[in-house]
Amino acid sequence: MARCWVPPRSGSRAVSYAGAVHLGLIAIVVSEYDPAISFFVDALGFDAAYARMASAGVQFLTASRTEPYGRVVVFADIAGNKWDLIGPAA
Repeated sequence: MARCWVPPRSGSRAVSYAGAVHLGLIAIVVSEYDPAISFFVDALGFDAAYARMASAGVQFLTASRTEPYGRVVVFADIAGNKWDLIGPAA
């Protein structure tokens, strides 16, 4: 069974509970879509991340595909969680 520890906030005590924690979906709220894509692609280097991740043995679950907002490929982390890696359109 997985165990999770939650750090205390100021004035409270730490809480520990048993049970798996699962993140099914994450949304990032932005005021403008294009500058946000530019940040994640250009500033964080998501397009270069694919080559680095593939060479490190990351398991990609889908072939890279083109969407209106860019190139997308899905990969799994070590716990089996699925992630979308998004880069600029080719």
